[in-house]
Amino acid sequence: MYFEGDPLLRQDRIYGGIPDARGRDLLVAKLDLDNTFVDLENTLIQLAPVDNDGLLGHEPGEGLECPNR
Repeated sequence: MYFEGDPLLRQDRIYGGIPDARGRDLLVAKLDLDNTFVDLENTLIQLAPVDNDGLLGHEPGEGLECPNR
């Protein structure tokens, strides 16, 4: 998926390989703030605990529980 206003679109081979401008426009997602919402109530945010050395305080792949659940 491509995003509106992305400065790298001009360099993208797949996007640039479509000869028709209308076809390229179909690949680009339009941002519609009026119909966009963020569901913070059901969003899981995972924070990795860090010790004093800057190392992760848990094993990789080990999940963290959300405190709100």
